[in-house]
Amino acid sequence: MATAPGAQEVIPTDSETIDDYEYFDLAEVGEDLLCPQCTRPVVWPMEHIPCGALLCYHCATMAGSCSRCREEIRVDNIRKNPVKYIDGVLASLLVYCPTCRAPVPRSQRSFHVSQCPTSCPMGCGALVKPACQLEHELSDCPLGSTICTICGSTVPKSGLNSTHPSECKCDEATELMLLGLSCWDNGNLVEAIELFSHATEASGQDPPSFFYLPAIVATRAIVQLVGVPNVGCTLPQNLSYAMYFSSTASLNSVIKFQADSLGQWSTLQSLAYARNCKATSLSEPEKYDFTDCMQSAYFVAMWEFHCKKNIKGSLPLLKKLSEGLHSGAMNTLAYCYERGEWVPKDLTKSVSLYQKAFDLGFATGPSNLGLCYKNAKGIPQDEAKAVSLFLEGIERSNCVCCLNNLATCYEGGCGVPKDREKAVLYYQRASDMGVVESTSNLGFCYLFGRGVAKDTERGMKLLERAADFHQVDAMCQVAYSIMKTNSIRAFDLYQRASDLGHVHSIFMLGTYYQSGTVVPRDQGKAVALFKKGSAAGYGLCLFELGRCYKDGKGVPKDIAYAVFLFQKGFESKSSRCTFKLGRRYEKGDGVAKNIDRAIELYKIAYELGEIGAGFHLAVMYLEGRKVPQNHSLSVPLLHKVAEAGHGRAAFILGTLYHNGSDTVAKDDDMAVMYYQMSAESSCAHGMYGLAQCYLKGEGVDRNPEAAAELLQRASDLRYNEATVALAELSRTGTGVPRDVGHAVALLHTAAAQRHTGAMMTLSSIYETGEGEVVPNAAMSATLRIQATTAHDT
Repeated sequence: MATAPGAQEVIPTDSETIDDYEYFDLAEVGEDLLCPQCTRPVVWPMEHIPCGALLCYHCATMAGSCSRCREEIRVDNIRKNPVKYIDGVLASLLVYCPTCRAPVPRSQRSFHVSQCPTSCPMGCGALVKPACQLEHELSDCPLGSTICTICGSTVPKSGLNSTHPSECKCDEATELMLLGLSCWDNGNLVEAIELFSHATEASGQDPPSFFYLPAIVATRAIVQLVGVPNVGCTLPQNLSYAMYFSSTASLNSVIKFQADSLGQWSTLQSLAYARNCKATSLSEPEKYDFTDCMQSAYFVAMWEFHCKKNIKGSLPLLKKLSEGLHSGAMNTLAYCYERGEWVPKDLTKSVSLYQKAFDLGFATGPSNLGLCYKNAKGIPQDEAKAVSLFLEGIERSNCVCCLNNLATCYEGGCGVPKDREKAVLYYQRASDMGVVESTSNLGFCYLFGRGVAKDTERGMKLLERAADFHQVDAMCQVAYSIMKTNSIRAFDLYQRASDLGHVHSIFMLGTYYQSGTVVPRDQGKAVALFKKGSAAGYGLCLFELGRCYKDGKGVPKDIAYAVFLFQKGFESKSSRCTFKLGRRYEKGDGVAKNIDRAIELYKIAYELGEIGAGFHLAVMYLEGRKVPQNHSLSVPLLHKVAEAGHGRAAFILGTLYHNGSDTVAKDDDMAVMYYQMSAESSCAHGMYGLAQCYLKGEGVDRNPEAAAELLQRASDLRYNEATVALAELSRTGTGVPRDVGHAVALLHTAAAQRHTGAMMTLSSIYETGEGEVVPNAAMSATLRIQATTAHDT
């Protein structure tokens, strides 16, 4: 769907990219607004950068070539339309309403259709808005249907009081139902379920459609809340069975219940609305006696807490229920005190409530209390105790949360010997029971071969499944895996995960806006995202925000504040922030210069996994830069860093073996090995060093062609030494056809980067003339002067 001018820009959903518009006058639409792929007005425009054509989002994301310029459409050569004016023009195009056939602006069609009255589908002749059709059928329409509050059947209104009563077996069933409700409210859930089952048999109705089943269904849907065994009944998709409970509730409440589909909380919602005649008012819980319907009041509280997100409003009711020893209310209150977002944070009170809920048999009590012991929240850490609680939860009610938590313990060796194979088994059990987090964790196990044979395809399928259910870690991993092949979808996944509070996704969104990938470059948005992640203490966001303040990108330059951010990152054990803080101490930038402190921070950063810090420290000792030269410290550290994949470290080791020294014996084979390792990590220096070995036949057979290929790769990475060496090969015809003109072009490229060797070589060529280059004394003199100036500076 087109976006109105000034509206917030987001990656579209599938429904927004569907072109189902019927235009008022297609002939008046400008050619520049027509997608060359589908030849229709662009929907959610994307720009094909090579030719500037506007494509539909759907067309742009499909494989193929552009119909205008014939170039391939790839994720790296398309971007969202940068011209806001075009979005406004597209939004204003007139299209027909499919209902009333009135012409409306394209951006307003969806809203117009939702408000456009249509004839009553029952045939009464009334004009009704789509959103009000259900209410009309149940209340005003004389030809509509209604639901019998005795048997739950859908019957015509005309027959409700005439023919239907003879078909409705209500007397015995109703009596059993009322007894069941009484047991339910008194907490005798098992007995209530048995009475409900007898009521079902008495009515002669099939369980999936019989209205007496809401309590049984609720038992399964909220088994983790009320702590009773799973009774094995099904969850019908038809929610009409809740009508009995709403017999005294308002019609609007019933309609709202039927209209809202809230997954596993739908049963809570139905009971909350339907029993509102018996349950307490949220505003004055202290005036209500809960002894006869405590469970109903709890459903109301849960509806407010989880579905309406009215956390603050539900707290008085939860406290009242907790005083009445309701285990579910205690558990929810404990969660509030643990988070400290709606009440003052109090981990001691949280643990106490979790313990009471556990003692009262709350189904997820073992999981919640176990996590407190595992993570030392309000109680001394006791990982073995946590594991025993998770096992008890599994034995008590096959608690899916305990299954997942126990799997993480086995995967990390927390409270039990590390056993990734056993972790996979528990993840699988929990995943089969619908725990999305376990599905995600299982996907990571297959993706990286943890406790199971590595299976990338299966791992990604599991992660895709978890991502579909908004599991943020899975969404982030899927996004990372498709960044190069489908950057638009990757951005979309990061955006969705970011909206759910996933801090790494917030960081990734910031890098998108910082680099201008997929979305237009916007340093202000990048800074805002980095600030959001920094507020959560995320190290990468602290690092990038610190860099922004250090360099004055998107914010006023403030070295002192940058140091403060790096210090915060260091305190949160961010390796990058620790390394950057060390650099500030080494340079005396924003803090007093302190080499000892810098070296200490480099060591800490390296231990935290920042191999760049280890490389920097090794080079300091190797060159005696601000510290006494010490090869016995630098060379072993270079080996460790090179083996960890640092290309420059491998190149330096290759150079040491190539040249030989007092501490490293000359060894051409070792030199070639480290140059090769460096080149494989895409380090231009390593490519250059390996090319020199191929040119000289040192450690490998002489191969000028291979050398030229390596130098070309290094030159493409803008390594000037490789560019100059490649120019020399072109100039002499070594490994490549002789081409002095190409050599001169390469030398000019390096000279533009102030490479003095390139300037002097060019000066010599222009002085005498060479190949097709004619002598040019003025140019030669100018280059020589520039080389001298560049050398002096």
